[in-house]
Amino acid sequence: MMARPGRLGVLLWLLVGSAPFGVSWGQTAALTSEQRRLDVLALDSLLGAWVPEWVVDFQCLDARNRLVSSAMEPGDFDPLEWALDMQEWLACAEDAHLRVAFESLIESRSEYSPPSCERLLGGWVDFGPGHGISLSGQCAWLKRTWPWVGALRPDSLGSDALDVGAAAGKKEGMAVVDHGAFVRWVIPSFGAGSDAAFARHFRRSRRQVRRSKRPVMLDLRGNLGGYRTRRHAVLGVFLDEAEWPEEKEGRWTPRPEWSVVPHMPLVVTRRLCDMPLAVLLDGGSFSASLLLAGALRAAGRARVFGCAPLGIQGESSGSPGRHRLPGSGMVVWVPTVLTRHEGAGLAPFDLEGGLDCDAGSMAWREAVQWLLAGDLVPLR
Repeated sequence: MMARPGRLGVLLWLLVGSAPFGVSWGQTAALTSEQRRLDVLALDSLLGAWVPEWVVDFQCLDARNRLVSSAMEPGDFDPLEWALDMQEWLACAEDAHLRVAFESLIESRSEYSPPSCERLLGGWVDFGPGHGISLSGQCAWLKRTWPWVGALRPDSLGSDALDVGAAAGKKEGMAVVDHGAFVRWVIPSFGAGSDAAFARHFRRSRRQVRRSKRPVMLDLRGNLGGYRTRRHAVLGVFLDEAEWPEEKEGRWTPRPEWSVVPHMPLVVTRRLCDMPLAVLLDGGSFSASLLLAGALRAAGRARVFGCAPLGIQGESSGSPGRHRLPGSGMVVWVPTVLTRHEGAGLAPFDLEGGLDCDAGSMAWREAVQWLLAGDLVPLR
């Protein structure tokens, strides 16, 4: 892996400007020590009880010391350098919902495609979602957010010019793809669009899946999550509500007070699909998509394939709130709730998470072989 470029290079680039990128900063003024101190106090207030949980880890203790030292350093401080110090501290949560909104620092986005995973993690990992998240998850996150990451840091890796929309990772909507011996139900998001639009596409897809009478591959690659009602609608297609793992919710704290979440599918399914089911994840799968995969797996209804995603099975944060820090004016996103499936076990998905993991090749073949095994029966 390449050595990480020093932050000095970033700062020099910001000083001399970068006309080819057309970047305009939303926060241009250097930050005083008083502004940085106010930000630290605000972060500690937002994070609350999480702070002592994190500082026992050596890497997090080091990040905390660096943040406090930067806040106390006399003189002015570059905004991007400060944002990176804060992100390194927030990354201790290993939760992609908790982050500095780097995109709020710029007014335009990069029009250049992301470099390889090796180069991303060698030079841009400071912008990533957490130290303990799989390499496949970190790489997927950086590629997804490249439009603003690429604008904040100089593109010295020779990437080819690309349309901004393509660089933003635009995805097609929900669809059922016929693969002959099985069908693949692609759900790229549980949060995009209106409820009415989701319900319409859902009913059409459910009808196609039922009529196929073939094994189903539920494709949640790149699905960063979304609304519980939509996740429950999909869960209800494959699993009777009486068999759903008990779902609980609490405030986003180390020791939440849990309350049971009622079943709330956006669209109710009366006739189950009992065909064999495989779930496909990748490094870009997160939040609601992982809760769905975990519930199907915990109930013995499906097997999960692919690359290690952005989170774990059995629990996920959610509903992040937008907070503007009082000193710098920068924006941070902070989760507000935790959702847990009782009895599912809190652990990483047992999936390959290295840089060379490709959910479109080896994992795909494994999922297809499992779906089409001659003695295949539902796992119930």
